[in-house]
Amino acid sequence: MKHSFFKKSFAYLLIAIALVSCFAFLFPQAKSQDSGGNSACFSIMQITDTQYLSWKTPSLYNDVTDWIVANSQAYNLKMVIHTGDLVDTPTHTSEWDAANAAMMTLYNNGIPYCWDAGNHDQLPPNDTANLWLGDSNTDWLGSQYPAFNPAVMRTQPYWVSDIFDGKNTAVGFSCQGFRLLIINLEFLSNSSAINWMQMLIERNPDAKVIVATHDYLNMTGGYGTRSRSNEGVLDYTWGNNFKSILDQYANVFMILSGHIQTRTVGAYNQAVGSREEVFFNRQDLNGQLGAACVRIYNFNLTSMQINVSTYAIDQQSWVTDSSNQFRFAMDPQTPIDNQAAPTPMPSSTPLPAVNEHDGATDQINGTATSQSTEMENDSINKTQETISILSPQNETYTNTVQLNFAINGTVSWAAYNLDYAANITVYGNATLPRLNEGSHNIIIYTNDTAGNNSASEKVYFSIKQETQGLILTPSEAFLAGLAVAFAIVLTSAGLMVYFIKRKNQAKLPIHLFSLQYYRMLYCKLY
Repeated sequence: MKHSFFKKSFAYLLIAIALVSCFAFLFPQAKSQDSGGNSACFSIMQITDTQYLSWKTPSLYNDVTDWIVANSQAYNLKMVIHTGDLVDTPTHTSEWDAANAAMMTLYNNGIPYCWDAGNHDQLPPNDTANLWLGDSNTDWLGSQYPAFNPAVMRTQPYWVSDIFDGKNTAVGFSCQGFRLLIINLEFLSNSSAINWMQMLIERNPDAKVIVATHDYLNMTGGYGTRSRSNEGVLDYTWGNNFKSILDQYANVFMILSGHIQTRTVGAYNQAVGSREEVFFNRQDLNGQLGAACVRIYNFNLTSMQINVSTYAIDQQSWVTDSSNQFRFAMDPQTPIDNQAAPTPMPSSTPLPAVNEHDGATDQINGTATSQSTEMENDSINKTQETISILSPQNETYTNTVQLNFAINGTVSWAAYNLDYAANITVYGNATLPRLNEGSHNIIIYTNDTAGNNSASEKVYFSIKQETQGLILTPSEAFLAGLAVAFAIVLTSAGLMVYFIKRKNQAKLPIHLFSLQYYRMLYCKLY
């Protein structure tokens, strides 16, 4: 009876070990995902002109950001861009509360986002002819709320820069070597903000650039609507002058804008030289609920194409007309594959149930302090603090690399950019993370209390791994350990059989380590 129980238990143990081994081969351990992900595709989403949602239907604004969170993994979402008019009346704190609560849903769920200030977001308001036409030389209330406070956002690894108290923002990230810089300019931005944009573009010549601004392209392929700001700036003139500036930069491949009201499809796009210009604003559609809509830009890094789709959350349906579902090439020399499917959709598109939001659940408590980073209105000094990278140098390193740098001046923020990934804020010299063998580069960026941005020269260096013994991946180490465990179990089982037989017999006629012994053991077990 005891021998029968032992034989069955041993057989079950062998079966369990075999199953575990098969599982290890069929389902290897997951590898950590780098900043670019493991897919050749990623997405950016745009929302815009949500002023009526902040004013009239805050719950629908919450549905928008809930939908983005629910679908972020399916689309490999890297950034959300809000192209302005966060609120309808810039002095109404109830609207700012609603906008803050909705956007904090993105923040609290780790969804990167950025924005620019629209005309309805500016102080002081001007309600002449029932139009809000604040301008870029005035203040706003946005920075008093955590979701739009630049001091809060500067802690995020994707944050690059901001000026004028967060009315203009810049973010960046990289995916499989594709480096993307996104610069957001407020409504009819002044020369200082435009110079700031140019400085960022010129500092990053090897990055692809998206410029997002509130008022630019219109429904007929022109620029502006002949409306004026408080200072008398005509948006038609501003838009055409801005186009001439953008024409200087070949790496600016896409322009996003909203603002212009329309009661038709709420969208238009056109190719201008090497870039795609996109207008998108559905705020006046469906009884002024149309801003509850998400525009999705799906980047395919294999075909170098962008597939564009639009989901209307207020109607719980996809918008499929040619102005809201289309594709274009990131490189104008790349032919468009007209047989390719539109933007990949999840097999099911969840629309979260309406939740109650009151702002009390925000993980950042209280109202953050506004930190102004305004510049002089007419000029920007592009040669601010001198930044010197002392280590690394243009050398080859085999061990841990120290980042040592010196700044000739006083700054309020500093960060390093390693291999075109997200900026990492530093408070002094630091140790760089473990690097793969090969070539690398690094830049230091700073910002002072006046909002001036500076950057060091780019330093190139290499890593050569020291010769080491056999190095196993986690999966290989797991399988090796499993094999050792199996050998131990098998040997132990053989010894147990040996001692059981030894107890019942005066002697064992067959040597333990002979082939005949294992043949006998096999016959007894099976």
